[in-house]
Amino acid sequence: MKNLRRMLACGLLFSQLFCGQAWAAEVHTPCYRNSVDTENSDFDKGEWKYRFTADSGQETVLTDGEKHTFLIINGGLSAEHIIIENGRAFMELGALCDALGLQREEVKDTALYGKTICVENEIYVPVRAFATQLGATVTYGMQEVMPMGNPCINLDNRAQKITKEAAVQNVKEKLQLYDPMFRKSESYQKLTPYVGEMQTEFQNLQCVDETASFWVIKGVRLFLVDKATGEIYYKLGESGTGSGSYIETIGKLEETYEDLFENMLLYG
Repeated sequence: MKNLRRMLACGLLFSQLFCGQAWAAEVHTPCYRNSVDTENSDFDKGEWKYRFTADSGQETVLTDGEKHTFLIINGGLSAEHIIIENGRAFMELGALCDALGLQREEVKDTALYGKTICVENEIYVPVRAFATQLGATVTYGMQEVMPMGNPCINLDNRAQKITKEAAVQNVKEKLQLYDPMFRKSESYQKLTPYVGEMQTEFQNLQCVDETASFWVIKGVRLFLVDKATGEIYYKLGESGTGSGSYIETIGKLEETYEDLFENMLLYG
């Protein structure tokens, strides 16, 4: 009877949803900057706060010791609200459908049973179960990628066009392309008298992990390669907090490669 109710609920839900095949065209990235929030921190009491800013403008204040679950959908950071209940992630039904590019009808008054929850008259559905039912891949983790070791839920329903081998090769080729360009830059000319020549090693790159959206490549730094577009991103900074110099960022290699190489020049 319980399974029958769930089947009926799903049937009722999908009778009010038109799940088209045209996915959202809006493009976001995983780029962010996380640094000490001097306005909200109380350093005398040892209360450090950190301001997370995504390239989309999304801002969040993070606190040491408080876990924050980030959300990446189709390769870009999302500001949609996530509720964690009994170790499971829930997202508002309409927001999830919109994020995955689905055309939908109003379902506010639909009687749903099973694993959904209701918050302020809005239906929240379990992210993994609902998204995978709609054909998306869902992964959880990315603590090495996100700031302060926080986890991230990654959903993606795009076609995967980039293989793991191609991702590694693409990172290597881009680094070899940008290396001589950076060595001709003003930054390089100014810094080398003080820090010495930049040592680069681009051969020892390997894929160490994957998420729904990215191949995770490790070498001179940590890189993310978008499985659908081939776009390359890099991670700078470590998760250790409690210092005024703390900063973690993800940048887009094509647009800010000088920041990456300057970091390599200064810190090896």
